[in-house]
Amino acid sequence: MFLNFLNINNKIFKLLILTGPIKFISSLGFIIFNIYMVNFIDKENLGNFLICLSLIVFLSIFSKAGLTYVVLRTMSILYSISDKTTFFPQIKQILFTSTFISLIIISLTIYFEDYIALNIYNNEDLRGLLVILVLSLPFYTFVQIQKSIIKSFKLPFIAPLADIGMILLILIFFTYLSNFFGFAVSVYRLALLFLLVNIVLFAFFNLLIFYLFIKKFKILKKNEKINEEKILSNSLLDFFIIDFVNYAFVWGSIFICSFYLDAKNIADFSSIYWLAFSPLFLSIVLNSIYAPIFAINYNSNNLIKLRNNFYECKKIGIIIGVPTCAIFLFLSPMILNTIFNINNFEFDLSFKILIIAALIRIIFGPIQNALNMSNNENFVKKITLFISIAQLASMFIAINFYGIIALSFVYLIFNILKFYLLNKKFKNIIS
Repeated sequence: MFLNFLNINNKIFKLLILTGPIKFISSLGFIIFNIYMVNFIDKENLGNFLICLSLIVFLSIFSKAGLTYVVLRTMSILYSISDKTTFFPQIKQILFTSTFISLIIISLTIYFEDYIALNIYNNEDLRGLLVILVLSLPFYTFVQIQKSIIKSFKLPFIAPLADIGMILLILIFFTYLSNFFGFAVSVYRLALLFLLVNIVLFAFFNLLIFYLFIKKFKILKKNEKINEEKILSNSLLDFFIIDFVNYAFVWGSIFICSFYLDAKNIADFSSIYWLAFSPLFLSIVLNSIYAPIFAINYNSNNLIKLRNNFYECKKIGIIIGVPTCAIFLFLSPMILNTIFNINNFEFDLSFKILIIAALIRIIFGPIQNALNMSNNENFVKKITLFISIAQLASMFIAINFYGIIALSFVYLIFNILKFYLLNKKFKNIIS
């Protein structure tokens, strides 16, 4: 009866049950990390670590070079037709491209480290810490690309292991072991452990992908063919810009705050920011499950099925996500005080505004993902690029003159505009 109400089949429901819990845990990664780490390092050092981490995630946009989205779309189709001959040549191109770009970025970051720390951030404590963290860039990038491959293999319950939230949870475990064996935990050792976690995950996903390849793939039959561009195509530029835009929407607020707030307040703001968007965990789970389905439906020109799958995904997200956001809104002062010991009107109001922004995303459903998987990434690029540039500029002005409440409000306004325009485009496609 429950499945009939949601109008989903048993296979998708099983994937949802398998993926939901681990994605929920991953969505709490930043929150748990911030709470746990204050037991080992002070808030100022935690803030410095988060500043460098936000910069590493930003640099990964360039090292990924738009590959994650193209990999997800192309590999979903290759996997559905079991195309063994095309798979490994694509993987080689991905690894070569990403490695080459990562090495250039590492070299430039090390060379300009003093300038970045002293002139851009005006924070000498970032020196040394930034160098250690940037060494993790190629492994972090590989893990994100491997995450897309795992999703394309229709294993969304494994993909959250590559989320930044889950990486931080694994980092907590490594930190606990380090402390247990008598090694004092400093912010520099934390950076080294972050590098180690990414290396371990990279090795794990390599073994898993190789196993899945042996188990599933076969020689492509003559009467089958892939109706999709090669991995290194013109779409890479579109997806690179989309990656940049996603960073602006997800990390942009914290990145901008790092120039105006001290390290302690950055740690507090990042805590309320990630907590506000934790209700999106189910939407992200659904994206992982439905992205390959969207790609295959569009590739086979089955627009009716694409539309039905989209509204099915949207309905599930609303049923779970809206009540969660409502609870956060009404209990926000108690939640912030209990979890983070934050008792501040400015942070509380910002938290409420950010929750509403998360609610907007839930209501519109997986609109951006559906467009990306249906060969409309160029439209997504144009709309989101314009909005993200305007949003970042507005945020710089807002926080400089009016503080984090104004910054949060700017974030909300531009999110509404973004999803409205994307939704209008998708309706034209499926109508």
